[in-house]
Amino acid sequence: MWMSCSEIGPYINFKPDIADTNLVDTSYIASQDVIALPKKVLISDFTGVRCPNCPKASLKIHEIDSIYPNRTVALAIHMFDNPLAMPYSTDADYRTTAGTQIYNNLGKSLGLPSGGINQKKHPSETNILVNIDKWLTYTQLELIETSPVNITLSSKAVSGQNKTYIIQVKAEYSKSVSGANYLSICLSESGMVSFQKLPTGEIDSFYKHKHVLRSMLTNPAGDLLFNSPEKNRVIIKEYKIVVSDKWKEDKIEVIAYIHKSGLEFDVFQVEKTALK
Repeated sequence: MWMSCSEIGPYINFKPDIADTNLVDTSYIASQDVIALPKKVLISDFTGVRCPNCPKASLKIHEIDSIYPNRTVALAIHMFDNPLAMPYSTDADYRTTAGTQIYNNLGKSLGLPSGGINQKKHPSETNILVNIDKWLTYTQLELIETSPVNITLSSKAVSGQNKTYIIQVKAEYSKSVSGANYLSICLSESGMVSFQKLPTGEIDSFYKHKHVLRSMLTNPAGDLLFNSPEKNRVIIKEYKIVVSDKWKEDKIEVIAYIHKSGLEFDVFQVEKTALK
């Protein structure tokens, strides 16, 4: 089943069609022990084009990435229910229903910018979403920990089918995890040039936006991956997608993360890869 991504609207669920035997959806126990790979951290940056301080969040993400290269994955999320995310132009509307639902799931925030570090409510905090001055500290704390699961993520263009890709996610557990594990898959885009309010109060009409959530392939709260996966459990899933004509394929990243869902949304591991 082919379904097109929608720039604005409900999340698009690209679950494999059970009639399509070309897509993989399997699970097994590895014959050898899975070795844990370094943990990576998801930085969920809730932002808006009318938010004058939000460019500071983008700079903070760049700072953290410079300190810990290839250990963080950023996702800039624009929401419908925050006036600071209201676009200046319909041609540059980065809000998504999926992003709004994630914002609501994580407890919203009294102001922007705010962010979640691995979607976790950290000790001494009353909320998951925190100010940018705490992002580096909580990223450092998360990087000290060992993830129980590795993610291998790949994207492959389908020959002869325009803008169509196969996304494969492989999860390998190096230790057992109790409770349900969920999988979220996003498409983000960078390099869009459009309006953004700056800390000076001026509006920059040539601002370059990065890591912007465009759509989700799963439920915004994640799709059930496995219930209480044991050590050496391997799960492989594939998704076929057709991307929007409005997006630049060479600027899109696929982001996959495995996490809790319900009252807690803590991320166990995250990975990204270029779409094209």
